[in-house]
Amino acid sequence: MLGLTNNNVYGRTNNSYDLSRTPCGSSGGSAALVAAGGAALSLGSDGGGTIRQPCHNTGIAGLKTTHGRIPRTGSVYEYRIEMLTFMADYDVIICPAMPTAAKLHHHGLVEINDFSHMMVHNLTGWPAAVVRCGTSNEGLPVGVQIVARPWQDATALAVAGHLEKVFGGWRPSTVA
Repeated sequence: MLGLTNNNVYGRTNNSYDLSRTPCGSSGGSAALVAAGGAALSLGSDGGGTIRQPCHNTGIAGLKTTHGRIPRTGSVYEYRIEMLTFMADYDVIICPAMPTAAKLHHHGLVEINDFSHMMVHNLTGWPAAVVRCGTSNEGLPVGVQIVARPWQDATALAVAGHLEKVFGGWRPSTVA
């Protein structure tokens, strides 16, 4: 099932805000460690939102870099041209990171809505940061995604930093 963070050696990775929930994605273990205060930062790839999903679910900040800044393959050229035209008058798009807060374990990402907020920006190859900007009714982090034009990674990070200051950013979980 997609969207789970499991390790064949160590088992499942829990979300530090609610142990019955997953941090989600292949970078979920790293995100859980950073969210719990066990590491200052981590590196990963974001082929399908697997940096941004765990960041959203664990309340930490993350950045999917501009396509080509870190080598990877695949592109959708015409879509990129349309998005560049749309973005001509804007520096960033601020949008939801995910449709829900962290999912329960064994309730992985199975619907297109689970991916739609992040996949569109994988198609453009543009930089997209995620930062915590709220808390769900269950006490889980809720993130927003900041998407910038190509090679404007610093703009995405600057806006993300501002939003973290305004909304309080990362907060330690209360689950032991």
